[in-house]
Amino acid sequence: MHTFSVGFESDSHDEGPFQHVVSKMYETNHHERKISSKDIVENFSDVIWHAEAPLFRTAPVPMYLLAQVVQSAGIKVVLTGEGADETFLGYDLFRETLLRQDLADIDDQEQMLERIRSMYRYMGDMDGRTNEVSMLRYFRQYSKERQPGLFPMRPDLHWAALRLD
Repeated sequence: MHTFSVGFESDSHDEGPFQHVVSKMYETNHHERKISSKDIVENFSDVIWHAEAPLFRTAPVPMYLLAQVVQSAGIKVVLTGEGADETFLGYDLFRETLLRQDLADIDDQEQMLERIRSMYRYMGDMDGRTNEVSMLRYFRQYSKERQPGLFPMRPDLHWAALRLD
């Protein structure tokens, strides 16, 4: 069985070690494509052309490069894990949505900050109180539903609108 994955030069984004464990456990013929920032830049225009739509993010580029690896291995059909993060709430977006909902009912600033710190354990590495206050402002701004059904995406819609101005 063939398996395919992307890895990233940046350790903070690379899931390669976990992919290798799974490949070894199931004894697959594993193909991997390491992606650099340069790869993203060099292939972004091709991805836009294939997408036939404006893109706000470069996230499709690694999948495009992975498809090239699949094709070069002579594989015509693949089953992907795309959508697993959405199904199993793996992205921060989902945890942030729950956190924003919870914060709407909390008045105590220190209690709010403690909840934010519990989600973002790396905040201790940030610039102390300044970043905590900024995070608190961010979560307060988006803690109440203003347009039914759009609550989870409200921050993204806001930032996308700012980019278009």
